[in-house]
Amino acid sequence: MIGDKFGLPEPISFSESYRFWLPDIFKDGINEVVYVIGTDAMDSRNFKNTKNFFTEMIEVGNVNDSLAIEYNTKIYLFRNPKGDFNVFWKGQTDYLKERQ
Repeated sequence: MIGDKFGLPEPISFSESYRFWLPDIFKDGINEVVYVIGTDAMDSRNFKNTKNFFTEMIEVGNVNDSLAIEYNTKIYLFRNPKGDFNVFWKGQTDYLKERQ
């Protein structure tokens, strides 16, 4: 991934076909996640579970240009997980893989 070149973390996404090649495990010590979500998906299982797994949720941005395809997209920073991120991640991805 291009992120390695710039020291960026691995991307995680539950959208589109990305879920078909989701990693099974990440490096230990994930304490923060940036979550980008459209307002039409705020009731999704993944977003609700992520809100419940982290102790801190901060809206850090949004797309408010009505001409942008991402219009009404919110950007959240989640911090301080309540447990091991890899255990949480496995539960999320197992659910998605069962639905394929």
